[in-house]
Amino acid sequence: MTPEDHADFVRRFENWWQRPDPKTLGSTLAEDVVLIQPTTARTKGLTAAQRSFERLLALTPDLHAAVHRWAGHENHVFIEFTMTGTLEGKTLSWENVDRFTLNDDGLATERVNFHDSVAVAAKLISHPQGWPQIYRSGLLKR
Repeated sequence: MTPEDHADFVRRFENWWQRPDPKTLGSTLAEDVVLIQPTTARTKGLTAAQRSFERLLALTPDLHAAVHRWAGHENHVFIEFTMTGTLEGKTLSWENVDRFTLNDDGLATERVNFHDSVAVAAKLISHPQGWPQIYRSGLLKR
């Protein structure tokens, strides 16, 4: 992969998060993608990823990401960003780093997310009016 390939992937990531739509995840994720994150179960395949993002966006419909910086190396791209959204009228925001492994088509076959899950949990706990909605979303590991 070239630096231009890395930059193109980051542009597609940023564009997707400006108006997230699970139906268009194929612009960044491969059919066989695996999503790994600290607080939810591992997701395998584009269809499962779309369902997961549908649940997430049902919980926080205005969720979006602001990219701060990124780096590419070989077939990997690292993106540092802030997620922001509203849950039951309260703004939630948290820092993230995603490590993507890209295939020859420039699509992610793996995404590993890193964030402070304790800080995110503390923010969610401080919004008890949203607890039923969080539980029903099916996003948490069970």
